[in-house]
Amino acid sequence: MKKYGIIFLFTLFLVASCTFYVNENTDEDTLVNLNNLPYNLIININLNEVSSPEHASVYAAGYHKFCKDRVIDSLIRGDIVEIEQMAVGPWIKAEGTETTEYITIYNEIIKGGLLYTLYKNDRSLTGDIEAIFPNETGRDSLTQQLQGYSMRENYQRNIDLYFMRQYEAVEKVMSALYNTGFPNIELEVSYSLDVTVLSSQYLQHMSNERLENVPLVTFTKEDEVYYFQFRQIVNGIPLSNVLWEEGTRTNQGAETIINVFLSESGIESIYSVGLVTLHSEGVENRLLSKEQVINLLIKEYTGLIIQSENRVEEMELCYIVISSSEGLILTPAWVLLIESDAIWDDPLTGVLTPVTEYRYLVFNAITGEIIRKAS
Repeated sequence: MKKYGIIFLFTLFLVASCTFYVNENTDEDTLVNLNNLPYNLIININLNEVSSPEHASVYAAGYHKFCKDRVIDSLIRGDIVEIEQMAVGPWIKAEGTETTEYITIYNEIIKGGLLYTLYKNDRSLTGDIEAIFPNETGRDSLTQQLQGYSMRENYQRNIDLYFMRQYEAVEKVMSALYNTGFPNIELEVSYSLDVTVLSSQYLQHMSNERLENVPLVTFTKEDEVYYFQFRQIVNGIPLSNVLWEEGTRTNQGAETIINVFLSESGIESIYSVGLVTLHSEGVENRLLSKEQVINLLIKEYTGLIIQSENRVEEMELCYIVISSSEGLILTPAWVLLIESDAIWDDPLTGVLTPVTEYRYLVFNAITGEIIRKAS
C-alpha cells in the first residue's frame, strides 16, 4: 500500500507542477501545455486576456477613396493657392497669415489614405519631432534601438498635456477624421510628448549624430503634442497596422496606418495609407480559437533548431489585407509578435550592441495556414 501511495503522490506532483491553459469550453484542441514547449520557444502572453471571437467574415474590398472637396472643407484653415494632380493623387496647398498647409490624397499609385502637414512660420513642428520620435507603427526598429533617443520607451503614454485632457484630444481628432471621410476607427495607442522630454531627447539626438553645424531647435511649451495611432475597424476587428509580411514587402505594403499629431493649434499632421472600403457583405466563418493557434505555433516550432529565445509577446485577431487578381480580400488572421535577442556588429566601428529583433507570424484564422505574403 505504501508503494502505491508513493506512486500516486508522485503522479499528483507532476500534474501540479505542469502549467496548462484550458479553455472553459474544453475540447481536444483547447488544452495547451505551456511547460512542454519546443526548446527556446517562450510564450509570454496571458491567454486569458486575449479576445477570441468565434466567427468572422471574409470580405471583398477596395482601397478607400477620399473626396477632395470633403477633405478640404474638413482640414484646410487657410486659402487654397494651388491644386495639382500628382502621380499619387491630388495635391493641395493653402496659405494663411502665418501658416502653410499641404495635403496629398493617396488615390493613385499609393492608395487608401492622405498626408496632411501644417507649417507655421515656415516650420513644420512634426518635422522637428520626427527627428527624435518614430512616426511608425510596430515595435522600435534596429535604427531606433541603435540611436536610443528615438525609442518609444522614452516617452509617456496617456498623460494629459497642458492644453487639453487626453480623452478630449482623442475625441477632437476622431471627430475631425470622421468629418474628413475616414471609415470606422479606434484608438490603438497614445503618446504625450511634453517639452521636457522633447528637449532632452533632441539634445541627445544632436550629440549622438554630431550635428555641429545644424541650427539648434528649441522646443517650447506650445510645441507639446499628442501622438495618436488609430486602426480601421471592421465589425469590431481591427485591421493590422504593422508590417507583418516576410521578406520584400508587396506593392505599397499590407499595413493600414492612421497616425496623427495634435498640438494646442490643432492637427499638425495626418499620415494614413491602406484604408479599405468593403465591396461585399462577406460570408461568416467559424474561427480557430487562440488555443488552437498556440498549438499550431508549437507544432510549427517542434523539431526546429533555434539558437536564441523566441518570445511570443503579443497575440491578436486582426483583419489583414491580401491582394488578388480580383481586388483586395480582407481575411481574419491571428497575428503573433515574436521577439528575440541579437547582437549588432557595426561594420564601421566594430562595436557590438545588444538589440531586439521583432517579427510577426500570421495564421489564417479560418484554415490555420501561415500567411507570409500579402499577395
